[in-house]
Amino acid sequence: VRGGGVVTSPVRMWLRALDTLMDKLGSTGLLPRVAAVSISGQQHGSVYWTAAGMHALGLFQSSGGSGFSFAGALGEDCFALADSPIWADSSTGPEVAAFDALLPGGPAALAAVTGSRAYARFSGPQIAAVAHRTPSAWAKTAAVSLVSSFAASLFLGSLAPIDASDACGTNLMDLATRQW
Repeated sequence: VRGGGVVTSPVRMWLRALDTLMDKLGSTGLLPRVAAVSISGQQHGSVYWTAAGMHALGLFQSSGGSGFSFAGALGEDCFALADSPIWADSSTGPEVAAFDALLPGGPAALAAVTGSRAYARFSGPQIAAVAHRTPSAWAKTAAVSLVSSFAASLFLGSLAPIDASDACGTNLMDLATRQW
């Protein structure tokens, strides 16, 4: 937690957590039987990939296996922000006001299109805040993942799409057309 309502989590924390999970599963001998992994509790967090990160992610398909480490494979240069805004962030008041004013009809119109009015913790206002507050980090951003799709991307070795149910917490998708 920083001043002004800014709340973040380190990207490396998630990488290390997944490494620990995979190491523990590997040591049980059960890993070959795992069909799926679910990540929860970070719906409104966002991760800012750099071009280097996108490139490194693409190498995962051929480099997995025993001893593989997400934290080891993805260096500091892979992310435009080392600390990602998360759901508890309440610092985006100006961005929320801007989102509410985007469409004629205000918050109700935004909710009709995106599934919800704007809230400080939603990813759209958080992304806008990153662009406004840290333009150098935003300039290095090649793609943004929600934390839920970030974890899936690590296992896929490519950017995972954002689930429509998570998209309504971004204020960035027209839910009727499924267009960003």
